[in-house]
Amino acid sequence: MNILIIGPAGSGKSLLTGEFGQYLKEYYSVKLVNLDSGAIQMPYKPDFDIREFFTLNEIMTKENLGPNGATLEAVARMKNIDFPTFEEDFVLFDTPGQLEPFVFRGGAEEFRKITDGSIYLIDGTAPLNTFPSQYLYSLASQYALNTPMVRALNKIDLIEPKKMEKLERIMMDPRMFQARDERKMRSQINMDIANLLMEMYTPSQFPSISAKTNDGFENLATYLLETVRTDEKSVENFSFTTSQND
Repeated sequence: MNILIIGPAGSGKSLLTGEFGQYLKEYYSVKLVNLDSGAIQMPYKPDFDIREFFTLNEIMTKENLGPNGATLEAVARMKNIDFPTFEEDFVLFDTPGQLEPFVFRGGAEEFRKITDGSIYLIDGTAPLNTFPSQYLYSLASQYALNTPMVRALNKIDLIEPKKMEKLERIMMDPRMFQARDERKMRSQINMDIANLLMEMYTPSQFPSISAKTNDGFENLATYLLETVRTDEKSVENFSFTTSQND
């Protein structure tokens, strides 16, 4: 099962790749793939590392490009890489720090045909009023990738209890967006967004996790399997009650 881990810069993708991969290894065989050519240090040891072919700094130096231009060039170069085919139960793909070039500029095209699903990380430490925008961004990403997606609220270990309570209420009923802005036009937009979200996802299937402490990993794994099972390529006998490696 090939899973893309995506999300905005700083949302915790690399840490989740390493920690969630370690968690899954208790039950399944797992491989970790790094697609971020700009990474300096990794919190895990990749089984396949794009940096063995090129790095962002190398592209910037050789092509005389700035960070953004080099990022676009790195995404373009991925299409020429012969990625291995792993036979493990799970392959987690740690995607580039900048979400936009990878998802919306063709970087993910090469992986769409082999991807069974994705995990989109929402940074729980971001201001509360950005939550509607973050969720819409995840919907746009899912549309671009055209794969089953689990959205996860990350960094719950850093969220104050009062804010966490508000986030949980919003996740259960997005119509609470309307109450966060009394300006007429903004309020109407928030309500339209809330109605869209109520149609697009099941509120209870929005796991809150911490890539740092591993809190919520069991729920994340369960929702991931349930979501990907709707895809024809999914494996029906996955379970987290017994180990497949024994």
